[in-house]
Amino acid sequence: MNEKIFALIIASCVAVGSCNKIEKSKQEQKIKKCEEISALPDPYSPMFLQKICCYHSPNSSKIIPVKSTDNPVPLELFCENGDAKKLIVKNQNEFITDLVRMSNGKLEGLQEGWHENGQQSYKEYFTNDLHIGVVRTWYSDGQKESEETWKNGELDGKKLKWHENGKLWADDDWKNGERHGESNLYDRKGNLFKTVKWEHNKRVKEIQHSETFQF
Repeated sequence: MNEKIFALIIASCVAVGSCNKIEKSKQEQKIKKCEEISALPDPYSPMFLQKICCYHSPNSSKIIPVKSTDNPVPLELFCENGDAKKLIVKNQNEFITDLVRMSNGKLEGLQEGWHENGQQSYKEYFTNDLHIGVVRTWYSDGQKESEETWKNGELDGKKLKWHENGKLWADDDWKNGERHGESNLYDRKGNLFKTVKWEHNKRVKEIQHSETFQF
């Protein structure tokens, strides 16, 4: 074979290969869809996630392992046609601690979490990334820990917290995301310790009911 012709064939093959790689890269960019999930729904958890990527696929769904740079937490992301639908968070013992439901990259529907002994740790609801309805949390023994009401992403109504022995710890009035009304603090025996009156996030009056707070 003529050396010039051979060289042209080799050059053509290399060029075609490069073009195929470029075209494949362009196609991958088109079918790749990344969702931004800023934080897990558990209000007491410091864990944050970075960008999550899904890919459109002929398969109806697929599982993609996801890693966070901030925390070494094992994650599994369930995708359907390029849309992140469900994120399962596991601890170092591979126990499922959180179940995050999403739609179009936003928190949607029921969000749940569990203590390692299997007891529910929290339940809350989102619509279009906004808190709605009642958020409840529990201690690892099943005792209720807190309860609060949200409306369109803002606290609105009673915010309650209990001691581990079941006695009420605190109850706060909220309206449109602001403290408005009364905040009451109780000790572990259920005795009222302090009352603070609020008007649109401004403290207007404080009443001390006891000199000692029994933890």
